[in-house]
Amino acid sequence: MHDFTFPITVEKDGEGYFGHISHPNGTFQGVTDGASVAEVLENAVDMLREMISAAVVNGEDIPSPGSCAAGTHEVTADALTSAKAQLHLALRAQGLKQGDLGARMKGDYKAAKRLLDFKHRSKAEHLEQAFRAVGYRLHVSAAPLDNGQ
Repeated sequence: MHDFTFPITVEKDGEGYFGHISHPNGTFQGVTDGASVAEVLENAVDMLREMISAAVVNGEDIPSPGSCAAGTHEVTADALTSAKAQLHLALRAQGLKQGDLGARMKGDYKAAKRLLDFKHRSKAEHLEQAFRAVGYRLHVSAAPLDNGQ
């Protein structure tokens, strides 16, 4: 499993700024904007959620983040997005699909679908149940903020 902190390049664009994540694999990309660098970085969290969600919906791998080069910033997926993405990776690692998860969750196929829906505000206990159903445990960690972000 991996961290969902990706490098984002932020550039001045007229009166505002734009930021883009572009993974070397060429398929994991996104663009956002804002009136300030701080707003771009705030908007980038939503952009990253949409990028990860699209990869899950399309049955794709979520690439490991690249390293943060000089002059770039970092954007980290929110906790719920990270947990759902980790669940997706756990399923893929075992060759399982959403239906398999539902079967392992005592036939609760609707719950399995919601757990992989990034717009649904799943509860931690449901995510923990899903991880246990596929032989994993949900692990949460915290880190200090960098650069006052």
